[in-house]
Amino acid sequence: MQAAKDQRKASKEAEHRAVKHTLRAIKTELEGFQKAFVKGTDELLKNWEDQYKKQVPLNLPSITQNYFIVFDSSAGALGTIEDDDLRQRILATFYQAKSLIEAINYQHERYQVYEALTRVPGTGPVDWASALAAVQLPER
Repeated sequence: MQAAKDQRKASKEAEHRAVKHTLRAIKTELEGFQKAFVKGTDELLKNWEDQYKKQVPLNLPSITQNYFIVFDSSAGALGTIEDDDLRQRILATFYQAKSLIEAINYQHERYQVYEALTRVPGTGPVDWASALAAVQLPER
């Protein structure tokens, strides 16, 4: 009888450790996404708004890298998190992050169409960075 209780307790503790490790890995993944992706994108958007007043389309590269490997591989473990609010917040955070990436990819596709429509035949690809740098006003 005692052996069975000890086994259940050990099993419960192992499950608790597994959930903690999953949460730690998810936290690390989100911190990495914040540092590597969100901060850079925020800065790019701020510079675009400050310099061009949204008059020039923003050319964002498409995102093909999966930033959510830990989340995707741990989706089943989320069901073992007993705190409903925490589980819902984790899911909402990843849904928002994935939506951001989808929006950037959509913007990239739209920019490609815009660029094709504004290109003058026979002049080659448009180098927007060089073109914009040539018309920037000096800072006051």
